[in-house]
Amino acid sequence: MKALQAMTKYNGKQKIIFYNNLGNNWQELADYFEIPNRHQKQYPQGDEAREIWAWLEQNARLDQLEPALKDIGRPDLAAKIHSSGTLESSPEPKKISGTCPYIGLRAFTEDEAVLFFGREPEINALFDKIITGRFLAVIGASGSGKSSLVRAGLLPRLRQTENSRGWEWLRFTPGEVGDNPFMALSAALKPVLEKLGMTPREMATQLQQRGNIDEIAEKYQLQRPSATQLVLFIDQFEELFTLVDENYQQRFIQLLDQAIQSPYLRIILTVRADFHEHCLNYTALARLINCGAWHLASPDISSLSQMIVEPAKVAGLQFESGLVGEILRDTGTGSGALALMAFALEKLYLACFPNTTLTLQAYRHMGGVSLAIGRYAEEVYRNLEPPAQNALSDVFAELVTVDSERRVATRKRADFATVAKTAAARQLIDAFIEARLLVKNTINEIDAQMHSCATKIIVEVAHEAVLTHWDLLKEWIDVRLNDFCLLRQVELETTEWLRNNQSDANLWPHERLQQVYAMQQKLQPRLSAQALDFIRPEAERLLEKLNDSALTHQQRERIGMRLADIGDPRPGVGVDAAGLPQVEWCKVPPGRIVLENDAGTFNVDAFFIGQYPVTYKQYRAFLEAVDGYPDERWWIDLQHAPEPGEQYQTVDNHPADRVSWFDAIAFCRWLTFKLGYAIRLPSELEWQQAATGGCTENVFPWGPVFAPMYCNTFESGLGRTTAVGLYPQGGSPVGALDMSGNVWEWCANCYHAPEATDATRNACQVVRGGSWINYRVVRGGSWINYQEESCAVFRFRYTPGDRNRSLGFRLACSSPIIRTPEH
Repeated sequence: MKALQAMTKYNGKQKIIFYNNLGNNWQELADYFEIPNRHQKQYPQGDEAREIWAWLEQNARLDQLEPALKDIGRPDLAAKIHSSGTLESSPEPKKISGTCPYIGLRAFTEDEAVLFFGREPEINALFDKIITGRFLAVIGASGSGKSSLVRAGLLPRLRQTENSRGWEWLRFTPGEVGDNPFMALSAALKPVLEKLGMTPREMATQLQQRGNIDEIAEKYQLQRPSATQLVLFIDQFEELFTLVDENYQQRFIQLLDQAIQSPYLRIILTVRADFHEHCLNYTALARLINCGAWHLASPDISSLSQMIVEPAKVAGLQFESGLVGEILRDTGTGSGALALMAFALEKLYLACFPNTTLTLQAYRHMGGVSLAIGRYAEEVYRNLEPPAQNALSDVFAELVTVDSERRVATRKRADFATVAKTAAARQLIDAFIEARLLVKNTINEIDAQMHSCATKIIVEVAHEAVLTHWDLLKEWIDVRLNDFCLLRQVELETTEWLRNNQSDANLWPHERLQQVYAMQQKLQPRLSAQALDFIRPEAERLLEKLNDSALTHQQRERIGMRLADIGDPRPGVGVDAAGLPQVEWCKVPPGRIVLENDAGTFNVDAFFIGQYPVTYKQYRAFLEAVDGYPDERWWIDLQHAPEPGEQYQTVDNHPADRVSWFDAIAFCRWLTFKLGYAIRLPSELEWQQAATGGCTENVFPWGPVFAPMYCNTFESGLGRTTAVGLYPQGGSPVGALDMSGNVWEWCANCYHAPEATDATRNACQVVRGGSWINYRVVRGGSWINYQEESCAVFRFRYTPGDRNRSLGFRLACSSPIIRTPEH
């Protein structure tokens, strides 16, 4: 009778004996156990014994089988079952009343082995495998209990076995110390560092470079003669692929391959089944796993029954009739069922405490196995204050990652201080930790600067079941799944970019980066400095390249075209939010100007000049405005052509071309009205002062000698305009660009009377060859002119109505803060 009251488990042979020998007594046995008639009627003919056995398992009544067989007149069958094979029994377990015997979502520890049931065959199999081999990989679905099996099953068994005494265990996960598994291993080896005379940083570096864990294990064994074996238990090995920098993955696998060559080392790892394929992508790891893999199946009904009933016995608890069967039916044997059942049992105990009877009413009230975790998480969340509820996105953005290939969300660890950066986030985290939905742990972390090992507090989701069974969080993840995938891709591509010496070929284009920036707005992730550098805007990188004096004209032109394609971000090149030209002003100091060919010497007051020629995008704002080009207000005393000139290079960041002097003056009048301060064309005196900075030695804006790579003149060979500002080396002393080449720039004054800037159509008429000629000055040369015509002092002229492919203009003002009377 004692054997029947103790923990009972039948082997396969005993089941077969029961199936083959019960015969027509099945009806009597079913009635003995009061199995409902509706169930009996559904039994397939010939399989009645099998159906009864399954019912007894589900309702945790197999311990009553042998007495029942005797009561219905089949003592022979009871004796045959009892004597066949081995009926495993153990002494009545020690009671631990007042303590919850169920651990919920977290994994068992070695100290909780007394509560670990239902995995005896698996423990035996693992024991045989690790005793006879040096590498063991426990592979199973998320929530199948891999970590618990090793920690509370295999490890205690090894400690109790004579030939494995003296084995010492070190447990770590690949990603528990940043993204470097060598640091995680070094942190686990902390107890032996001092005896080996090494700092954690030295240990990590040595392991990474040499992979000499076998040598370290041998030294460790010499320091501790009683330690015959060092067992490295690498838990949650999938972190090697989800959290670890790719630069370390291959090297760490090589370390494992070298480790099993040592007579002092054994390796045990647990890995999720959905990452098995990742493991096979590495030759050395595939070889190890093919020899040492052990696949953990989900527990069957019999094992689940033991997991429910036996811990309750240890704690002195009992179940209301029918409750165990209902829990088993709700749980099923699918992937992840074990974690949900464990959570439900923990909540059931707490709901019934201090009573020692677990009731159906309490179980059903909390939603059973399938709904318990979601309802509980939602209850904890709803009890938070609104600010803490609103912190959910900030918190879980740090605690969730995805396998971008399979698009499956997984948990990740995060620094507690970083995640709990606000009072609201701290409140949410504390509440979920108290509810055991989040877990806070202290880990060892290597300080690279101090060459020491320090402690760090991390937080993580207790189990992935929280991610999949809490509807609110599941919906939150689903909405952001693409963003999480993109975030993971950024991390992986950053690693690849660094591996390739930051090659431009690995950088993402502007269009793809826009998706990254949108993802950042949603997730607010903490990215490494390297990742932030990787996702720098393409335009920012292109503009930096312009500072390279070795660039060819063709390369500069391509940069300009690409900037136009993606939206040139430079101030002064485009328009503002209101669609008006946005001008960057350069301050020009006063000075004294000498015009060439004895055209005169003049004083120039301080003023401001545009950094760039007016661009096509800016000029088009005038052309397309209802009150722009067609509005006669801007054309008083000017020649107003019915249609504007047809732009030669229709690219937004190129200079406006085919612009007459009249067109430029009308533009200035329109923009003055729009911006509220006086905008005009510069006089050629002002233009020359801006181009030379007042230095008479500056024949060109950059100095006395022509530099063919500093400007777009005929010498460039391009034969067309380029985007403005592509030659920063050719800038003038005041910061104005393109004052040599690209397009001629209209000036306000008459060619034959430099001091005359009257903006009327006939103000500059002079007699030449018997005809009245009206000339206005242009300066700076163009893409079609040689260097001599593109110097800072060269004067040229066109009639004010001329429009051609090389004519543009630049703006000037006395002060951009002095408003006109109308404003």
